[in-house]
Amino acid sequence: MDEVSRQTRRIEQGFNTELFHGTMQPPANIITRAERSISGQEFNQFNWGTHAGTARAAEDRIRSMDLGGGIPPNFGDLDAIDAFTPGAPRMFPIQVKGKFLEIKDLGATWSPANMLEEMRRVGAITFEELGTTITKAADAERAGGNFLEAGRREVQALAESKGFAGFKYRNRVEDPGSLSFMIFNPANIRSRFARFDPRNLGLPGMMGSGIAAALIGSAAVQQAREQDN
Repeated sequence: MDEVSRQTRRIEQGFNTELFHGTMQPPANIITRAERSISGQEFNQFNWGTHAGTARAAEDRIRSMDLGGGIPPNFGDLDAIDAFTPGAPRMFPIQVKGKFLEIKDLGATWSPANMLEEMRRVGAITFEELGTTITKAADAERAGGNFLEAGRREVQALAESKGFAGFKYRNRVEDPGSLSFMIFNPANIRSRFARFDPRNLGLPGMMGSGIAAALIGSAAVQQAREQDN
């Protein structure tokens, strides 16, 4: 597939936001486990979905996750990404679709209650909707569930009912001042090297095919290009 056709498909399908996702996931967890691709779990996810932002924010994120494994000093240099060795931290260049609700950076307090209050503050929901959502989470807890997990599900469902694919905020830590995104559904994420095949619209997985593409590096780029031919 030529680049013009790829970009035409990308725009038609609404993948118009270019971001980067930093991860410490080892290749074996990304390439060889088909179930991860089917569920869209090529990316680190926590709390409110997949986190992504600028290349610098992704670099900062990787550095914050490093536990002494030895991050290559040039890993943040996009021209040097092909030099990554198996097991090295990496950045995924991705394209994202959807509308994102802008809120403030809540730091270490991304709880369902705080998220709801922030959604109410910016005018996305009413006080009544806030109360109803908290009640649903409490009901789930009384039925034997986990309040935080239920709260996250209910907040996400409420945000999606308002037409939002996730949240965005001005990051105060990683590339301070830049916009970072939290994307709920992996189906709204594609690799920059995906074919954007309309038959696969709505499927999770970086390539939109239910198959993990591999990592952004010489082998990954070559594999993606071979799939396009």
